[in-house]
Amino acid sequence: MSATSASSAGPESNAGDAPLRTAGFARLYVATTAAATFLGAFLLFQVQPLIAGAILPWFGGTAAVWTTSLLFFQAALVAGYAYVDVTHRWIAPRHRIVFQFLLAGAALLLLPIVPSGDQKPTPGDDPTLPILLLLASCVGLPYFVLSTTGPLLQDWYRTQLPDRSPYRLYALSNFGSLCGLLTYPFLVEPRLDFTRQSQLWSGLFAAYVLALFGCGLASWRRSAPKSSPNPILESSATGRSARKQERPQYGRRDVAIWLGLSCGGTLLLLTTTNYLALDVAPDPLLWVVPLALYLLSFIGSFDHPRWFRPAVYALIVLVVTPYACWPPNLAGSILPSAAANYAVLFAGCMLLHGELARRRPDPRFLTRYYLWIAVGGALGGLFVAVIAPRIYDRYWEWFGAMLGIWLFAASSLAAVLTRRQLLANIPNKIAYLAGMVCGFVFLVRSFTEHVHEHQLLSVRNVYGVYSIQGLYDRQTQTLVGFSLRSGSTQHGSQVFASGNARTPTTYYSVESGVGTALMRARILNRPLRVGVVGLGAGTLATYGRKDDYYRFYEINPLVLDLAREHFSYLGDCRAKYDVVLGDARLSLEAEDAQDFDLLVLDAFSSDAIPKHLLTREAFQIYLRHLNNEGILAIHVSNRFLNLEPLMARLAEEFFLTPALLQTPEDLRKGVNSSRWVLMTRDPHSAWWNSLQHPGTFPIFAHNAPLWTDAHNSIWPLLKTPELAPDDGDDD
Repeated sequence: MSATSASSAGPESNAGDAPLRTAGFARLYVATTAAATFLGAFLLFQVQPLIAGAILPWFGGTAAVWTTSLLFFQAALVAGYAYVDVTHRWIAPRHRIVFQFLLAGAALLLLPIVPSGDQKPTPGDDPTLPILLLLASCVGLPYFVLSTTGPLLQDWYRTQLPDRSPYRLYALSNFGSLCGLLTYPFLVEPRLDFTRQSQLWSGLFAAYVLALFGCGLASWRRSAPKSSPNPILESSATGRSARKQERPQYGRRDVAIWLGLSCGGTLLLLTTTNYLALDVAPDPLLWVVPLALYLLSFIGSFDHPRWFRPAVYALIVLVVTPYACWPPNLAGSILPSAAANYAVLFAGCMLLHGELARRRPDPRFLTRYYLWIAVGGALGGLFVAVIAPRIYDRYWEWFGAMLGIWLFAASSLAAVLTRRQLLANIPNKIAYLAGMVCGFVFLVRSFTEHVHEHQLLSVRNVYGVYSIQGLYDRQTQTLVGFSLRSGSTQHGSQVFASGNARTPTTYYSVESGVGTALMRARILNRPLRVGVVGLGAGTLATYGRKDDYYRFYEINPLVLDLAREHFSYLGDCRAKYDVVLGDARLSLEAEDAQDFDLLVLDAFSSDAIPKHLLTREAFQIYLRHLNNEGILAIHVSNRFLNLEPLMARLAEEFFLTPALLQTPEDLRKGVNSSRWVLMTRDPHSAWWNSLQHPGTFPIFAHNAPLWTDAHNSIWPLLKTPELAPDDGDDD
């Protein structure tokens, strides 16, 4: 590292760089720096769920949107830290301040941060690159400016107040990030639509820039201009002894450890988020919880050494990890598994980040230290968002992260018990033995899951992991059919034995809401036009009759391949049908009116229909494609969200008549418990009246919110555990 960052005896340590002369001015400077640090971190992390939630409807409402967005934010953070480190080492102090002012001013000109409708992707595209490009154009420069806040202000702080450690500002920065995260799903998103959220964020960004200007002006007063911006030339004039004194006080081994620890924390964060989002729903509220725990670990690690208790956190990881790895469908509920995963995430990150804080260098090298931390985090994000979906057929990166943190916890506990430094010889041997035991448990766990679920095939792409599982006769244990699953959510099954290949099962049986609607539609005495959002195994194709027309909308080409290769519903369909690849809403928006008699919404991402398919704007599109007697059928079975009041609220908005059809479980017939809401413009039609039977119930809004593209919080719709019924999504 160059001389400018190596020693207070260098060119920056002149009379102009002396500590602040008055106590009052020092207090004002500390307060301004703290405010700018907090506000910058607050905005940095509040914009992440804000902008990701805004573009979520454009990319199918999948968890891949959040993972890819995090990759962008981590890459931008690396760019910001690299900028601070390079300018710190090569640019004169006052020039650095001028550059920062110019960047902040340019970012102000790009406000507010509102994605343009022209940036909507083409249906069927891989979402990774479009998401990255959209975020770069919409929020790239403001986010880049915010990303420089931590190392920049801490560097200014340590030159103005050399007797104080700047690292506590890092804890304050993470506290600001935590506040930004927690206020968004609980205060901002439920009360403000996206336009007002963007306006509020932009106003706070302007306040941040003012605080940044105040810190910069104070640093300008104490920074004398340098005669040469090249630190190499300046250091050569100080002689060999000065250069020897100014060498960095860390080596390659330190850098490797920084990279490994920061990368490990990010891997643990992202893999846990992905694993749980697979079984619940990709939503900012659920993205925030693991990220908040991740930030809490940084706060505790860098605030004070008293928060770092490796023995305690290691025991938590060692004890809880086996339960966290137990399949949720075997445990009976996702909630205990989620709590266990969150406990491992927090305790594991405390171990990793506590060790990272313990190995921090002298404050002279903090810009390079933070840069390596950011690089490690970005590498973890790159692996989870881009590499893992292309090389693994399941969430093996989550298994690997769990195994890795278990080994690290074993090594940490061994180091504490033997009173030796972490990674010393004896702890290494103990950790190696523990690793063998953990690896064996890991293999047994995987085998148990495989045997229980009779998994025959697992495939994966950016939209998730899908598996084909065998259905076996309970008496003869012979293979009689297949089931398509994603996590614990089933997307259809088919029994080939005994001539049942054309019998609809699971949520689509003739007793179900959608099955009842299709069977009673025969009184229309004409060919039907049916639209289906969400292909699954293609079960609804079995209702097709000669001269009917079915149009399936499916975002994931992998699902279409599985439906054709392992199920015969599409191949045996008697009706003419088409499969439109791409996000259903974007496809319907671009098409001419289809004059559907029935439009079915059954596109499940995780355990719920993606939010952008249930907004007022989405229903406007659906109604354009329905004829006057047409019926809209929405599958609302869900373990965590009560969607029925929302359906009633949407029905009120468009003057539709809603009804709820509930089907009980009947395992002998392969029928899952399901709940379907049907809506129509014409409640007096013969078709609609034929649906009124004892299994039909009216539904009411009960003060439910109206979801729009700009305002669609799931918070008011969350079920309480004691009232959450088993809706059959989890066999």
